[in-house]
Amino acid sequence: MFAGLLSLLPAPAAAQTVDASAISAALSPFHRPDLEGLWQSPRLWLMAQRVYNAAASRDTQLPCRCPETGVVLAFWGRLDNRAELAARLDLPSDTLQTLTDNQLVMAAWHRWQESLPEQLLGDFALAVADPLRHRVFLARDAFGVKPLYYVLNAGLLAFATTASALRRIEPLTLTPDGGRERTRADAPLVPAARRPTRRPPS
Repeated sequence: MFAGLLSLLPAPAAAQTVDASAISAALSPFHRPDLEGLWQSPRLWLMAQRVYNAAASRDTQLPCRCPETGVVLAFWGRLDNRAELAARLDLPSDTLQTLTDNQLVMAAWHRWQESLPEQLLGDFALAVADPLRHRVFLARDAFGVKPLYYVLNAGLLAFATTASALRRIEPLTLTPDGGRERTRADAPLVPAARRPTRRPPS
């Protein structure tokens, strides 16, 4: 699970007003995660949580950050083609045994960039943040099994894997309007677009 806020304008105060404890509780309302981490820069804020339900989910640091490029990744889901990805990325099979899904997806991002979702098989939602370029890439699996919501308004992009967490991100206060969730500036709360997913070639 994850949530984040990006200021598209040179306004560093935006990410500093986030109530991290409230968003943390909204991401996991029924149980506490095994691991939680927060990363922030003057214009970007990203929280990620993890429940250890498989060896590939046992990260030691969240969100996942590449020390060479500064790219920050939050990945929630399950990969069904880990071996195929590792082979296409020229990773040794013994290395794959120690890589978490986050680390594997980070390596795949550096190879395929915005074509990454088309290479992944499984249920997932992800956010890739590039602090140097002030950009965030969001995607989810083709069937939307893992939810991902976002709202863009007044130069701010807020996103989260639960609508309740998105409601906790200030100053984008959401209110019901005719059965739909909207910000006070009438910007819709919508699930992230479903990306078409094809099976990668062997």
